[in-house]
Amino acid sequence: MRQKFKFFTAVVLICILWTATACSAAGQQKPDETDIMEYSFTTGLLSKKEAYPISVGTTYYIASGGDVSADGLTPESPMPFSQVATLPLTPGVSVLFKRGDKFIGQIILNDVIGQDNNPVTFASYGEGAKPVIEFAGNPVAISKCSNLVVRDLTISVIGIERPDGPSRRGIYCTYNNVGANKYRNLYIVNNTVYSGGTTVNVFGISITHSAPTAGSCDVLTGLYVLGNEVYNIGRSGIVCQSYISSQTNPNVGRTDIFRNVHFDRNTVRDAGQIGMWIANGTTCTMNRNLVYNTGMFKGKSLEGAGGMMALNSEDIDIMYNESCNNRDATGGYDAMAIDIDWNTNNIDVRYNHASGNMGGGIGTMSCSNSFIRNNRVENNECATNMSAQIQVSDFTVRDSLIPVDRYAVRNVHVTDNLITGTPDGKSMFRAQKFNGDPTWQKNEFTRNRVVYAGENADSINWIFVDIDAPWYKFADNRYFAGDTSVFKCIDNTPAAQINGHEGAEACQFSKTFPSWAKRDAGSTLSVLNSAVPGKPSKPVVTYENGELKISWKKSDGRVWLYNVYSTETAAETVDYRCMLGQTRSESFAFKPEHKGVYYITVRPESETGNYGEDLKIKIIV
Repeated sequence: MRQKFKFFTAVVLICILWTATACSAAGQQKPDETDIMEYSFTTGLLSKKEAYPISVGTTYYIASGGDVSADGLTPESPMPFSQVATLPLTPGVSVLFKRGDKFIGQIILNDVIGQDNNPVTFASYGEGAKPVIEFAGNPVAISKCSNLVVRDLTISVIGIERPDGPSRRGIYCTYNNVGANKYRNLYIVNNTVYSGGTTVNVFGISITHSAPTAGSCDVLTGLYVLGNEVYNIGRSGIVCQSYISSQTNPNVGRTDIFRNVHFDRNTVRDAGQIGMWIANGTTCTMNRNLVYNTGMFKGKSLEGAGGMMALNSEDIDIMYNESCNNRDATGGYDAMAIDIDWNTNNIDVRYNHASGNMGGGIGTMSCSNSFIRNNRVENNECATNMSAQIQVSDFTVRDSLIPVDRYAVRNVHVTDNLITGTPDGKSMFRAQKFNGDPTWQKNEFTRNRVVYAGENADSINWIFVDIDAPWYKFADNRYFAGDTSVFKCIDNTPAAQINGHEGAEACQFSKTFPSWAKRDAGSTLSVLNSAVPGKPSKPVVTYENGELKISWKKSDGRVWLYNVYSTETAAETVDYRCMLGQTRSESFAFKPEHKGVYYITVRPESETGNYGEDLKIKIIV
């Protein structure tokens, strides 16, 4: 077993050294484009739109060599950085900083109000590297603004070592004590934010609201944090959060302070605490992000540690993310790839790759009506209080603003996941009792593929359900192991609280699969195999009613499903960030969003998670 742990440690060390493709479950196949079959269709699709509205109005140019007497209206007559504070920031105004230049100072934006289709923009111009704004404080400080775009800048924060001194933030957006006022449409796009390392007291991008009471709602509608890179900071990477000073716990408030929040296509790495999180939000997304090497601070953990988190929020999609090697900031807690935290409702965690994390892959606190599905959860250490690859718990904080039915876990569906790589002494799946109510209801674990590749099947728990954490349903799961003679599951759910009407029987502890199969109706246990599916072939592509439909000849061998990806170039390495979805059949359909070239990859996957060779297709629409 010592050799096994040495191997696992090596995997984690390799993960630490990964770069932008750190968490990719895919190979490095980069075919010659001449080998790719090409299809072309005439469509009415429009060109790809920008992720933000374009300002139409006066443009001011700022350069490090600007002249205080210049009007700044052309690139040939730029203003210096000191003049930015004097500019009239009316709808349509753009303030552009020269690429390749470095500016020492702070941009302060208070009560800047643009229009929905004509915002105020701060961005860059010219050729070369993005302009750098550097400051020993908050380089970009935004307060109570609407219809504002901040894009294509590099933000350098001179931070102070923890724990001394105040925290600083690269892009800091505040909506404090706004009363009945409402704000809308803040775009933070394609910026780079960094500081001096994981020991400095610096956040990357932070959007906050604070008030003495929880009376406010819909304070900010439309927050778009897209395509940014945040790294080398000692606190959290990208944060949206409300503080209510009158509450027992100031992190607990309404779930509708922020509405329509989108943290998409960002990279957060080398952070002291949490990679990214949304609190107090409704109708939000955290999609297609790369998050790794978080929780790296060695000392007091302030806001927690881990990859991605939804807290005190509703209606959030967490999809198509790569999240790996997230640590615990030496606190011993969490450190999972994705955390559905307390007082959450209707959270959909789907199509994510969670690997090599110090805790589990995906974990929950008390939550309701949520989904953990179609994820690839593998090789997580389970070395914190999150002791399973997927762990559902009821940890909560009790407060007058939290509905009483959210002190337990209710109607959570864990389905269609691949779960593999559990260390000795840990669990594949666990329902864990912490401090919530024991009134768990209608929770299901179904149709998952659960793979144990270790040497001692008696050393792990396939399933572990705590006392007072009743789990309603197990069904139709597929289990795989090299040794099928031992199958250890611990389930303390009383017979009255399981799906007996569907034929399930309460678990009678026995280290054999037939006993568990009575509880997990329709499940199977098979001998682990390393078979790799063959390459799909003979693709056919059609375009009809705005939809591309791709079909192919079935792969040879034991194919379980096909992963389908879309990239902009033939050589681009695929991972979950560019996934379109999965299919169990030899066809897949999707609606292209804009005209252009789509490089489609169809990758077969076996029932135990082994990938076959890719089919590559080029489609021009």
